[in-house]
Amino acid sequence: MFAEFLKKYSQVLGIGCGCLTLAIVIIVAGAVCVAGMSVSEDPAPTSNLQSADDIATNRETVAVDVRKILDDYESNALRADDMYNGRNIHVTGYVESVDDGMFGEKIVTLSDGSAFSFEWVTATLLDSAVPAAKALSKGDTATLICGEVTGDLLGVSLAHCSVK
Repeated sequence: MFAEFLKKYSQVLGIGCGCLTLAIVIIVAGAVCVAGMSVSEDPAPTSNLQSADDIATNRETVAVDVRKILDDYESNALRADDMYNGRNIHVTGYVESVDDGMFGEKIVTLSDGSAFSFEWVTATLLDSAVPAAKALSKGDTATLICGEVTGDLLGVSLAHCSVK
């Protein structure tokens, strides 16, 4: 039935079945991504961590690379939450981007450096970390120190981060 649909509408649109299939896959994938993301009405942090000093005080530290934390959340998000929540996370990876988020927050995206990876760690910076983040460039190796971690549809999100 889907093949008949592709054949009929690819002829109507004057494009090949492969192009139409690809367009449908992209639209469906985009819809799944949008449906999987939750946009909070209040983008304010959920904790009272305001500075690197708050993060460093009286908390155990876990040092990890991007691939390890992504694998931990992919393998078992509940177990990964137990491993990382309530601790300072020192995560090291390759800078993919340094950007503004949807709500004006400053974000650094890290990957494991592999060419075809679609998984990454997205870190929301503390205001005090922005000057150090401005010195980062795509491809640099960076270590971020973060106070919160959550697994999500496209990888791992970190919050309250500073640049080491």
